[in-house]
Amino acid sequence: MANRGYYIQSKILHIPDRFGFLSPGPPSLQVFDVDGVIALLFYLSFMGSIEALVLIHSWLYEYFRWFLVYFFFGVNCELILGLWIITCIGHYFKRGHSEGSCTAGTVAEEKAQST
Repeated sequence: MANRGYYIQSKILHIPDRFGFLSPGPPSLQVFDVDGVIALLFYLSFMGSIEALVLIHSWLYEYFRWFLVYFFFGVNCELILGLWIITCIGHYFKRGHSEGSCTAGTVAEEKAQST
């Protein structure tokens, strides 16, 4: 699933790696990224349903305010932007991660300690 998602992001949608939700590798990092994307999609579908029900209810009972629409839109944009930033820089904080593979960080540390 992670590889297919990255393929869609990079080859079909032509989103550069530095701006996409999914990274080119290693596989453990791709799984971490897909987990964040799935959580974002579940949250947005759940919150979107609740927001739609609140707006429909307020419209039917004639206390509709455009402030609610702007508030919900702002909250969702902040969430998407925050998760996008976390995804873009998250691999820098992953312990033992180096750009080559998921074991490159520990191999480099062992070489540094042996010399």
